[in-house]
Amino acid sequence: MIEKKDSASQLETSPEKKEFSGSYGFVIKPDSKTQKKAQAIAIKLAPGAEFQTTIPHITLYHGRIEHLPLRVVKEILAELKEHRGESLTLDSFEVYGGNFLFWDIKMTNILPPMHKKALSISAYLEKDGIAMAHDEGLKMTSKELDNIMRYGHPLVLERYIPHITLAYDSHGLTLSPQLPLAPWGIEIDDVLFAEMGKYGAVARIVDI
Repeated sequence: MIEKKDSASQLETSPEKKEFSGSYGFVIKPDSKTQKKAQAIAIKLAPGAEFQTTIPHITLYHGRIEHLPLRVVKEILAELKEHRGESLTLDSFEVYGGNFLFWDIKMTNILPPMHKKALSISAYLEKDGIAMAHDEGLKMTSKELDNIMRYGHPLVLERYIPHITLAYDSHGLTLSPQLPLAPWGIEIDDVLFAEMGKYGAVARIVDI
């Protein structure tokens, strides 16, 4: 995830490459109403946070990879895009690791296979790379630490938590216990391949 930039710069694309090295992954782009809603909630619930979402999205998987062929990206993306137009439900808020504010998505039967398909690029994981979760000072379980070593990300497989990251603050975030649950229906507008930055933010959409 990267520091804040304006949304226009984050949406810039780059010339087509034959392979990718760096922090990349697959993300679900929600409908425009959900994007606006997520940005408003981030401001309301975490007004002083170091980071508030500028491009709300649901990460299927991202990690520091190397020499990932364009051919593989295209094959995975084509399969993931078959889910465009399907519905999901955002149903609760959560502070993860003491520092991240998540708007969690109710698990459905379509999300695990989408996650596993995206996770397949972990075969190209940069073995010597340093996981961002360490830099972000998160409080993690032993299983999540093991996932970082194996997949470059703590929240994979049975620990996968589909969500929109609303905010991050290194000093910690809390939620009011009286915060009401507010289910919100969303539509999968698109699935994209993106370069990822600090705080799990989308740094750049890659034009595939």
